[in-house]
Amino acid sequence: MRKFSFVLYLVFFLLVVLACSASKPIQKNELQNTNTKDQVQNIEANTLNEETTPPVYKDLDVSHTLFLQVLGQRDSTNQEVTLILLEEAQKADPTSAYLYFLLASKYAELGDFTKALKIAEEGKGISKNLKTSYISLLASLYMRNKKIDSAKVYFKKAMSADERDFMILYEYSMLLESIQKYDELIKVYDVLLPQVNYVKSILDKQIQLLTNSRQDSALIDLLEKAYEIHGDTKYANLRGELLLQNKRYKEALEQVDQVLKQDSKDSTAILIKARVYILQGSLEKSLNYLKTAYFDLKVPSVKILNFIALIELDLKQIDSAKAHLKKLTKHKNYAASAHADLSSIAQTEKDTSTAISEIEKAAKLDPENYLPNQAFVYYIYGRHQKAYDIYDSLLGYWSDWKPSVEITKKVKSSTALAQMRMNANRKYQVIQTMYASALMHQAYYLEKKKKDSVSIYTAKEARKKAASFLENLRLSDSNNVSILFDMAVNYERMELIDKAVIFFNKLLDIDPKHHQALNYLGYMLVDLNRNSKEVQMGDRYIDSALYYKPKEQAYLDSKAWALYRLGKYPEALKIMENLLFSGEYHIDDVVYWEHYMAIAKKMGLKEKMSLIHKKIEEFNAKNLNLIEKP
Repeated sequence: MRKFSFVLYLVFFLLVVLACSASKPIQKNELQNTNTKDQVQNIEANTLNEETTPPVYKDLDVSHTLFLQVLGQRDSTNQEVTLILLEEAQKADPTSAYLYFLLASKYAELGDFTKALKIAEEGKGISKNLKTSYISLLASLYMRNKKIDSAKVYFKKAMSADERDFMILYEYSMLLESIQKYDELIKVYDVLLPQVNYVKSILDKQIQLLTNSRQDSALIDLLEKAYEIHGDTKYANLRGELLLQNKRYKEALEQVDQVLKQDSKDSTAILIKARVYILQGSLEKSLNYLKTAYFDLKVPSVKILNFIALIELDLKQIDSAKAHLKKLTKHKNYAASAHADLSSIAQTEKDTSTAISEIEKAAKLDPENYLPNQAFVYYIYGRHQKAYDIYDSLLGYWSDWKPSVEITKKVKSSTALAQMRMNANRKYQVIQTMYASALMHQAYYLEKKKKDSVSIYTAKEARKKAASFLENLRLSDSNNVSILFDMAVNYERMELIDKAVIFFNKLLDIDPKHHQALNYLGYMLVDLNRNSKEVQMGDRYIDSALYYKPKEQAYLDSKAWALYRLGKYPEALKIMENLLFSGEYHIDDVVYWEHYMAIAKKMGLKEKMSLIHKKIEEFNAKNLNLIEKP
């Protein structure tokens, strides 16, 4: 009876403490959450449902009495008493895993996760078969103590024991999100979502995860379920877009038709449907459908108008396209691209002033995207220095690009910052490529004039600077055939023939079917006429180019010139006359007539020579007039 008397004494003492206290309960830690409370209730509920053999208590009457006192304190605001009673009950029976985990839960509820974990681990050490609620509590406590590996192990155990415990799934998902284990997180959300009826907060996270990991099939299925549960057309349209991207056109149409039954003016669904028609090869059908939506149904979407204009451009309905693009210049988000498209139209119509003024408007509205285009338009119309000024400015900006303080604050990951630096470097390379093209364009323009020493000098300097840019670009991308081609051509124009041959061969090692390089190298060797071996080699290169493009007029001209160098004049004459007089080809290059003249001269065809001479004079007069135009 001494033990029981001790209990009565302890209870009496605690009641006195309660009566004399200032009634200030222990404040719960901010980290307290409902998950831990649920685990406390699960553990307490298991008191009457233990299926294992009851432990042999060291002090059964003390432990039992104290536990009854704990239950009596459940609704009390003084958690200190509850905690003391529970600690004494656990000490009275140190063999009870249940009391360890109940005490650990109480400490967790009060926010002391370190002590809670220590007690739970002690309880784990005396339990042969941990109940699911114990495993769940351990997983939660390991996570809160930042013992990630242990937390993952116990979360997986808890899921294996009861995959339907959505609180465990939710806590595990928070852990996986914090450590960025997205593959596992996708699997957890896949089990969790049906249990929480596809709640939007988790649903949208899963959609983003599946999008990032490009799991299109799983995402299509999820979006179907999301639309079924929530009826939100954004999920249906996302699904329609994804079906379109995966070339499942019939399903995409079925999906957006469901949306359009719900809302006939849903512009997103209308555009998806129009794009399906385009991808099925029905431009006219798509255009008519969009015009009906925009002009008849009065769907207020500028994006639809933009699509109408672009399709009209593809269908060569230029006047209508121009009218719609002019409307788009009044809308902030489309004005820059509309001005740029109007500039492109003006270029095809040889309207120089409009082409320049429209691209200037585009660049003013969106300099990052359209300043390079402005420089391009400047140099194709001979305004090379204006183009160079823009390129110099852009090179200075992108070569020394660093993220601003504002950008660094907004960007959350080092990976994203690294991607931004890569994009800056890519833009720097693009500007160098465009600059080199502008320099080579100017050099070619001046070389055709060949009127004075200043022009010749300027052309040579332009080619030297272009070569410098191209060499830099090759260092960053040694297998880029476009760069190698430009380098070879530029060196040939600089009369550095051996260098040109080296880079043509490098290119052909990478791409043996590059017919432009095969023809250029072949014609260069034939035209140089340094020795018969090189001429024969050039002839073989030209034959290879013709194998890939048998009707290309430039390659046929090269072949005729090779035959001329090899002394096969009748064969050369036949090719040239077919090119110039068959009506199959439109020739506007004087070089063809010069080749024809050389062949006719070798064959002594005086009448033909007289005709060819007149044609060459016409070409020269025409070209001189074009060159002299401001």
